[in-house]
Amino acid sequence: MSPAEPESEPRWLGTLVGVVAVVLACIPGAPTVGAPVEEPAPPAIVRVVDEAGDALPGVRVAGSILRTNLDGEVRVEAFPVELSAAGYVPTVVDAPGEVVMLAARVLSGWVRDESGNGIDARVTVFALRDDGTIDETRAPFHVRVRPDGRFELDEVPRRALRLRAEADGRAAVSRQVAAEEREVVVVLRSASVVAGQVYEARGGPASGAEVRIVGSGIWPPVASRSDDEGRFRFDDVPEGVYEVHARRGNEVATPHRGLEVREGSSAFVTLRMTTGVTLRGVVRNDLGEPLAGAQVRITPDGLALLPDETTTRPDGSFAIAGLLPGERWVSASAAGHVSTSVFADLAEPLELELARGATLRGIVVDERDHPIPNASVSWLGPASASRVQGTGLGVVAGPVPPLPITPIEGDASVIPTGIMVLSGPDGRFELSGLAAGPGEAHAERAGSAPGRSEPFLLRPGEMRSDVRLVVRDGGWIDGRVVDARGYPVGSVPVELRAELEPWARTVMANEDGTFEFDGVLGIAAITARPLDLPPARVRVEVAANARLEVEIPLPTDLTQLALRVFDEAGFPVGDAALELSSLRAQTPFDRRGVSAPDGTFVFAALPEPPYRLVVDHPEFAPTEAEEIRSIGPELRVVLRPGGTLVGRVMDGWTGAVVGAEVRARREARSHTTFTDEEGRFVFERLPRGPWAIEVQAAGHLPLERDARLEGERIDLGELEMVSGGTLEGEVVDVLGDVVANAAVNVLDTEHATQTDGEGRFRVQVAPGIHRVGVRHGSAGEAESERVQVDAGETRELRVVLPGRVAGTEEPSVGVFRTGVALDLARRGDAIVVVWAGGEAARRVRPGDVLLEVDGEPVLSAGQGRGMLRGPAGDPAVLVIERARGARRRYVVQRERYQR
Repeated sequence: MSPAEPESEPRWLGTLVGVVAVVLACIPGAPTVGAPVEEPAPPAIVRVVDEAGDALPGVRVAGSILRTNLDGEVRVEAFPVELSAAGYVPTVVDAPGEVVMLAARVLSGWVRDESGNGIDARVTVFALRDDGTIDETRAPFHVRVRPDGRFELDEVPRRALRLRAEADGRAAVSRQVAAEEREVVVVLRSASVVAGQVYEARGGPASGAEVRIVGSGIWPPVASRSDDEGRFRFDDVPEGVYEVHARRGNEVATPHRGLEVREGSSAFVTLRMTTGVTLRGVVRNDLGEPLAGAQVRITPDGLALLPDETTTRPDGSFAIAGLLPGERWVSASAAGHVSTSVFADLAEPLELELARGATLRGIVVDERDHPIPNASVSWLGPASASRVQGTGLGVVAGPVPPLPITPIEGDASVIPTGIMVLSGPDGRFELSGLAAGPGEAHAERAGSAPGRSEPFLLRPGEMRSDVRLVVRDGGWIDGRVVDARGYPVGSVPVELRAELEPWARTVMANEDGTFEFDGVLGIAAITARPLDLPPARVRVEVAANARLEVEIPLPTDLTQLALRVFDEAGFPVGDAALELSSLRAQTPFDRRGVSAPDGTFVFAALPEPPYRLVVDHPEFAPTEAEEIRSIGPELRVVLRPGGTLVGRVMDGWTGAVVGAEVRARREARSHTTFTDEEGRFVFERLPRGPWAIEVQAAGHLPLERDARLEGERIDLGELEMVSGGTLEGEVVDVLGDVVANAAVNVLDTEHATQTDGEGRFRVQVAPGIHRVGVRHGSAGEAESERVQVDAGETRELRVVLPGRVAGTEEPSVGVFRTGVALDLARRGDAIVVVWAGGEAARRVRPGDVLLEVDGEPVLSAGQGRGMLRGPAGDPAVLVIERARGARRRYVVQRERYQR
């Protein structure tokens, strides 16, 4: 038989094989012909631990006799399985590996109506993560409430929970349940109704429109569709304030905002559609590359309950239709990039640029090098880290003047940026989308003192993976709030600010006046803030593992300040704004009031002076009583007319200088404005007398001018600025590596700066021949060649230092300190300010003599620096002596600053 002729083979053989297979299939227990034999899956290991990571032995596997061994392990044949153990929440496991069982507790409570009667309701409880979000890996707990309103759950997690109660005809209630709460009471009130009608632009009913409601009692938004008559209705709306939106295709209605809904009532809303506009644009990074998947949001005023949003296409483009015409805030964000916002006309195409963000990876450990899970890790970056494009600023709608060109010297404070993550079970974390610039990583956990990294400089797109944060042992503060006789005062809010912590902590003192703070390390300020008495503050220093007893005496021997405001003719002045603040560090307060028609006002319940009083009225120059040291029968305040100071900033070559920053200074007072399109500036209601006028503008040399305001108005005429040139360049070491933070000085001038993280510098100089000197601690010193710089010209330089940069990959960014931004030195018998930055530079200047800090005399420079230290936000009271023996008392906020 030939192989090429298979059809000639007998067909009865195949038929016989088929019959035998059918017969075998019908016999019970007979093997299946051709079917693969499935071998049972090998048993899998599940390891059970508690929230601290410790093994849990004896945990039962439901439906079997299996239990975990001493290592918390059990072999499971098939999934899913349910694990249970006394004192822990039953847990369902879907796969092998490690599973965390949560400690259980009993939660009971009542669901009642407004009259206190029980309600037949439904209660659902969700477990929360440490950041307050719902833990979706845990199944919710459901319970049906008894007819008398009572419910009980006996195996819920011993952590924060989210409880939701609902019943027919009543507004649902959702509330958080603290970890220590054992019983809750929920009141379900009669539901309200929000109804309305949507109309087309021509007046007819708009059917099929999507209507959404959102507000204080409804989140996330609830949506509905308008019917053929344009009508819509939302039932079971809780009492509160809401927004109602409507949209249909490219048609959109102006939202109805601020809708107040009262319990058991009905509200009717009318919405009228209009043809919307479409915003088109593109999002790129700082290299000009398109960003796909970036989120673009549109809000009317920086914040909105229902923003319009979309994501960009692969080419970075986006389009959002159905928008109300006009200007809105448009923000863009993308993973690994720094978010940005712009106030823009939605009818115009828009280009948004996102700077590449840096990424930090690291680990949080304790002092014994054990990894710390669930530690809160945040980034403290420059105060100017948030970027805003265009002429908008922050979340304030509308255009604003140009920003100052040169900030106050040393004003490089760092603040929490809002970027925060929790460390994982192994203590590791990742922070992404960080703005380039100097900063520090910060870690904290309850009961311990925070850990903070060394300051370092982040570059755009940089990945840093060697950050190690050590959470240290702190101490305890056992405190008590008492009155002037030593008797306890309870139920008083007590605030703690510590120098290692970027935000304040607040507790409520118990009925016996006692309170406690743990995890405190270093200098701290504790302030008791009773509702009916002035606040009281104490300053302490806490060592690791130490317990410190603190008593805060409240000022109960109080006085009052009666005052009266007059004009120069002796007539009383009403409606004057009054601001009284304390100049004693132990009793900080800030009060405000308005004078009566007869000019009188009384500040009652005051602690001992001294005080600072500021009086302001739109028809007079503001008046400041620098220091009120004693209280008489009535303080007489005389308001005097103010004057107007005007001028024009010009350039002899280019004409008016637009956007120049003009500052009027006199002692501690400072007023700032900007020139308009014609170069003009105006200061109104300035107190009469001498003023120093300082002008700064891009591309020009700074200008200073003295002025004396004697009448109602003085015109300084034209202030001519000289166009300057620019020297910019790069500093490298002997091997060509960039040198960051090298000191750069234009020789024979006062112009100085330092290189950035890329080794670049830029300095403005007068036209002429210049030479630059560069100095660095490890790379040495060098000078550039002489270069001719003309007005408006930019000359490029490259300076090579003779030495090697130590640790080029880790450029230094200076030291961050917390306190008043001043540096001191002894000059003869006086302690003199040699540097001022941040908030302090607005009040204090180099050359001032520092006499007191918080009521204590300054005897040495080292002692003064220690007295200036303290937590950010804690005020310091300084006594300063200036030229000619003039003394002033100022209140300056402590802050975190760079030096």
